[in-house]
Amino acid sequence: MASPANRLQSQFSLIRDCLDGEDAIKSGGQTYVPKPDGMTTANYAHYLDRACYYGAPAMTLQALVGLALRKDPVIKLPARLEPMRLNATYENAPLSILIEDMTREVMSMGRFGILLDFPASDNSINTAPHFSTFEAETIQEFETAYVDGKKVLTRVWLASDEKENGADVTYELLLEDTIYKFRRFVRDDKENRVDVGEEIIPTVNGKALNSIPFIMVSHKGLRPEDVTPPFLTLCKVALSHFKNSADREHSIYLTAAPTPWVAGSIAA
Repeated sequence: MASPANRLQSQFSLIRDCLDGEDAIKSGGQTYVPKPDGMTTANYAHYLDRACYYGAPAMTLQALVGLALRKDPVIKLPARLEPMRLNATYENAPLSILIEDMTREVMSMGRFGILLDFPASDNSINTAPHFSTFEAETIQEFETAYVDGKKVLTRVWLASDEKENGADVTYELLLEDTIYKFRRFVRDDKENRVDVGEEIIPTVNGKALNSIPFIMVSHKGLRPEDVTPPFLTLCKVALSHFKNSADREHSIYLTAAPTPWVAGSIAA
């Protein structure tokens, strides 16, 4: 039986493919549509190709995001943070785009991560921060604990787009002895952890942070607990329709082909 974390990652992958559309579902092959017994690989490829995937999940998500943001959000910022209105993320996206991305991800996947970050050097109390965003599947693991009577994040693992000698780099956000620390590591051939670079203790105006500046937004509030992705059921229904389409089109293909037959006896 798959672990809860692996099962959740599988659900995220399913939803992402359903939102991407027919090509992604067909590329998934037997992940979503088992090959009928006795069917050759070539015939299975035709079996999938004849099926039709109806993109209800993507259209539904587009409609829901449009409804949620039919009125422009009201954004009030202090003067020090006003530069973030037009440059809020590490990709230089404005706050309005960040809000739209967050709404889309939370509605479909049920989770969206936001890390508040500062320039690596020359920052002060007046330096405007920026947000680094993380999609649901990139939030690999996390731990919480009660600190001074409040439940807080104490460790978070985030998948990144960085590479180190061809290996994927994972970010570790750690709260240790009430000090926020940042580490990077990769996995070797035996899946053992290998730290990359030095541990970083981010500071603002020369002072270390006493909490991890990362939140996970869900459709049930600012809670890091695992939640069922909202679009999981809809995507499973869309996949069920796709499987039915594959069987129906395959049956039509077999029965529609002309089949010669002879009635009566044939004299010698």
